[in-house]
Amino acid sequence: MFKCDSKRIGRTLRQYAKNCSLHGLHYIVDQDVNYFKRAFYAVFFVGCLYGTVIGIMYSYNSFVYNSISFVTETTYLNWNTTFPAVTVCEMTNTEVSFSDEEPPNDDSVVQEFISDIILFTGSCYSCAEPCQECKRLNFSDLVRRYRKNCSSLLSKCKWNGEEFNCCDKFLPLETEYGVCFSLNSLHTSKSSNSPSILKCDRKSGPGTLEILAVDDIRLYFHAPEDVPYINSDPELRKDIVLGESYNISFTVTEISNDEGVKYLPVERRHCRFPNELPPEIKVHNFYSYSSCIVQCHADAHYEFCNCTHHHMPYFSVTALTNVHIRIPEVVRAGDTVTLACDYDLEKAALYTIKWYKEDYEFYRFVPKESPPSRVFLVPSISVDVSRSNSKEVTLTNVDKETAGNFKCEVSADAPLFHTEIRSAHLCVADIPNDGPILETRLHKVEPGAGITANCTSPASHPPMNITWYINDVEVNPASSSIQTESKVTEHEIYSNLKRVQSIIHIRPNSKLFANSKMKLRCLATMYTLYRQTAELDIEENAPLLALVMATDSPKHADKPSGAFSSPRFGSVLFLTTVLMSLRLFCNT
Repeated sequence: MFKCDSKRIGRTLRQYAKNCSLHGLHYIVDQDVNYFKRAFYAVFFVGCLYGTVIGIMYSYNSFVYNSISFVTETTYLNWNTTFPAVTVCEMTNTEVSFSDEEPPNDDSVVQEFISDIILFTGSCYSCAEPCQECKRLNFSDLVRRYRKNCSSLLSKCKWNGEEFNCCDKFLPLETEYGVCFSLNSLHTSKSSNSPSILKCDRKSGPGTLEILAVDDIRLYFHAPEDVPYINSDPELRKDIVLGESYNISFTVTEISNDEGVKYLPVERRHCRFPNELPPEIKVHNFYSYSSCIVQCHADAHYEFCNCTHHHMPYFSVTALTNVHIRIPEVVRAGDTVTLACDYDLEKAALYTIKWYKEDYEFYRFVPKESPPSRVFLVPSISVDVSRSNSKEVTLTNVDKETAGNFKCEVSADAPLFHTEIRSAHLCVADIPNDGPILETRLHKVEPGAGITANCTSPASHPPMNITWYINDVEVNPASSSIQTESKVTEHEIYSNLKRVQSIIHIRPNSKLFANSKMKLRCLATMYTLYRQTAELDIEENAPLLALVMATDSPKHADKPSGAFSSPRFGSVLFLTTVLMSLRLFCNT
């Protein structure tokens, strides 16, 4: 049974205290030191021990609940600074007109009311005025009809002195002010022409963005993950009236995160990355402070009114998803081809479908217009309107000029105006009726002789592919014993048509001749529209066999094995000489 010996434990502790390196501890147990000094060191030691425990606990709690620290780094050489997002919003709109069924144009109250509605910023001063005609107006329809698009606001844009199409880069962005147009924003739907986030580095220097507006605009400067909102900082926006010129300079401070930060739980780092969107935020697809503010506004609207105002971004549905374009890879010249654009609007309405050849619009479908289809004149594009709708457009009698890059642009209705663009290439082929021609100089070859043949495809557009086969086995281009080369030539009359001539060089190989015959074939193809072959047989001449007689006698084994060393050959030679002599004697 184990017994606790308190005296022995006491002696051990005193012995440890005398010999340990903790300062002052040995004074406490030293019997020769006076009590005042021993008490002082005891209090001092307990205080240090308490402070150490407090420091360890503070460090632990700091790691658990406040894991992120910020430092300033100025020694790095390679850096990329993200240019801030720039959002352009409409300020004024005077292009308000009415149809016969709407209020008259001279009704100033209605005019002011519509202006407040389409440019609503949280206040509607005209709403206090009595207006019976205003009650039957559709706010969303007014926004769709009278809000200006990108091309009506911006005319010229440059990035670091290089001009670009403004509306390819300034893309629609839903805000509390309505649809604005933003560059460098994470929240916009990127098209095929949109760039990645614009950045500056040591080589490019500070980034410079030049904008030429054709109407009064309001500019917002914010981070790519942020959005303009009603309570935006006034120092980060600028109203520019037509005719004014401003040079705005700013400094960007970026935060570079350690790779391990993203692995810490949000509860520990007390911050979120833009892609860490909490489920309660539905108005935008990326997290930011401004996204939270807009969501709070929308939630408050629903709480007090069970609705939101007409500019508020939707968050009950996600419109316009699964956009795909379906275009045949290749069609014959003269054919009729159908181009399809598939999409899912969910609960949103369709605003418009636009089809482009390169950058030229040739077909538009707007369901709210009558008729809904419109065709624009583009060379080599002939649209069959009767077979075109919101999902498909049909082109008739296509030719080589019709070929190119086609784009489908789908836009959801107000107030979102979600827009997606998909593109694909269409190839129009000119297919000949003739087959390829296979030629070779010799149809019979001597054993060990090489073979050269050429296969010429008929003129076509685009040029054809030629594949070689020997004895119905496709020729391996990497083969060392067989080499092929091709060249493309223009047609003598039609320069757009091309011939392909492929030449094959076959080195001597007796294995290729089965029963002294080899079948050579060339196959000309163009996608799935054309597939024709030409073939010929090449024979190998049989070798002449020589009769060689040799003795099998052992006593001649050490003599040369040539034909003249055979005694049988000597006998034959002797008999031949005798017979010739007798014939000569008889003749004389």
